[in-house]
Amino acid sequence: LERESEREDLPRLLVSTLLPLVRGTARSSSGLGNGKPTDDIDQGRIAVAAARAIVYILKTSAGGIPPTPSSSAAIAKIVESALTWLHPSTAPACAGSRLACVQLLSAFAPRGDVKVLTTLEAAAKHDPDWTVRSAVAKAFPALSAGRGDFYVYCCLEAMREDSNPLVRKVALSAIVHISTDPASLVPVKEGNSNASKKKPAVSKKRGTASTRAAMTPAKRR
Repeated sequence: LERESEREDLPRLLVSTLLPLVRGTARSSSGLGNGKPTDDIDQGRIAVAAARAIVYILKTSAGGIPPTPSSSAAIAKIVESALTWLHPSTAPACAGSRLACVQLLSAFAPRGDVKVLTTLEAAAKHDPDWTVRSAVAKAFPALSAGRGDFYVYCCLEAMREDSNPLVRKVALSAIVHISTDPASLVPVKEGNSNASKKKPAVSKKRGTASTRAAMTPAKRR
């Protein structure tokens, strides 16, 4: 019974101890316990490591934590926090923290959720760090409503015009999993992000109602 109780408390402990490290709100000592706040590079590494630990403990280790009210509440808190910290209007300055948020959303966020997809789109458009935008492009297929999701397809198509060639490459790899006609995709030549590309047929009727509602009126017509 004692072990069972500890297992019930584990999700709550993860949220109270590891989740603040993702945001960078917890002070972590650097070096030999000097108690000074970490710099952005150290904070980024800590944030990514904390996110990986959360995913491993809740989802990977020994098949993950079984669904309980405690674990469900913890996952809801993780997703809510990651959405807040990833959005450009409320994102922390440390790129590693924003990257960790993408990792948490990839692991725990529901598929086809309009708030998740619009937050990813905002990060894809406005995040200044190419590693974060690249992670967003990689996460889009797993968080979409599935192949033919027109909203996610449009987001990835826009990312194929990104200023960074590595982001464009990841976006092309990701859009293959969304397009209904992957063979028609033409890679963008390096150094020419405006190269003409044949758009594959993607049904605007596919995807969840939430993803269709998130589309702009101009795109829905």
